Amino acid sequence: RRVKQMSATAVSLMKTQKLEDANQAEKILKKALEIEPNSPNLLNNLAGVYQIQGRMEKVYQLLLETSEKFPNYAFSRISLARLKIDEGKIEEGEELLKPLTTRKRFHIME
Repeated sequence: RRVKQMSATAVSLMKTQKLEDANQAEKILKKALEIEPNSPNLLNNLAGVYQIQGRMEKVYQLLLETSEKFPNYAFSRISLARLKIDEGKIEEGEELLKPLTTRKRFHIME
């Protein structure tokens, strides 16, 4: 329950797209990860914080790690594909999305 509250607070801060809020969200997410270190949702949100902060190398690294460690977690895969497509690397983006096209079930948030 505590981790969910922390995550919700961090996401609210991230929505402002302000650097100072992103910095606060980063601290909250890192504390939440101390409690639940294997949460793909927390890791994906942390990647989002890094993106707001302009730390793109960390974004890619974290999204790749999360996608590999949690291959069924769609959000990291989709985020990584979006970054690749934005860079004009359409084929790489498509490859990342391909496994999702054969899935029969998705979580309602996906």
